[in-house]
Amino acid sequence: MRQRLPDTVARTVDRYLVLLDRHSAPRPRGLYLVGSLALGDYQEGRSDIDFVALMQSLSAPEELDRLERVHAELAAPGVPPFDGCYLDAAQLRETQACPLAVPFSLDGRLRRAEVCFDANPVTWFCLARHGLPLLGPAPAELAIGLDEAVLRQFLQGNLESYWRGWIAHGVAAVASKGADDRMAAGTVAWGVLGIARIDCTLRTGRIVSKSAAGHWGLGAYPAGWRDVLQTALAARQGWIDQLPAAAAGRALDFMRTALDLAAQPEP
Repeated sequence: MRQRLPDTVARTVDRYLVLLDRHSAPRPRGLYLVGSLALGDYQEGRSDIDFVALMQSLSAPEELDRLERVHAELAAPGVPPFDGCYLDAAQLRETQACPLAVPFSLDGRLRRAEVCFDANPVTWFCLARHGLPLLGPAPAELAIGLDEAVLRQFLQGNLESYWRGWIAHGVAAVASKGADDRMAAGTVAWGVLGIARIDCTLRTGRIVSKSAAGHWGLGAYPAGWRDVLQTALAARQGWIDQLPAAAAGRALDFMRTALDLAAQPEP
């Protein structure tokens, strides 16, 4: 499996394992890559390395201290962020409706007692269906409990609790600009593809990458939105960096439409 990884990812994973030994930190019983790497959408220089680590136990303060040192040392300029959560295998046996409070790494810092947003149903499904094993048994052997109704509940809640506010913030930002002012294309792509991704899962049951969601959307949404989706896909690939504010406003119109479609109850 390691041979399938980009060189920068393989080097980062190898260094993580070396640092675990160097700091006498607890070694995972299972280590899996999820997110863009598992879904075939890793963007060199822009994507994070998302992982799930399964631990025998992880409660002693000194063990967490050692893991904290590992992640602090691993974070360095030019190294892809190595972000993920530490779980007990028993926590995977049921799809949780809400993200769990578990130890997790984000931006080079170990968080000990906070809710980890990525310890959510999407990660459970991604791990079960697409996870790349680096240590331990294959995901199919982990007895991961998958509940599609809970997944839908989580995604519908995320649309209302996060994305509606995100769109409102974007509308206010565009309103403060002139039509020819420039805005970050990557931020626009995050919104367009993020909402399309949720809509795709709600309609098809599949866990897909941002890029796959954009390509799915080219056929799923009316043809009048093709330019928005194509622009978002180009930004995702790093081909464009900025957009006119007017184009960002049109993308926000798409996001509102797609969100309303995704938020409709299942027939």
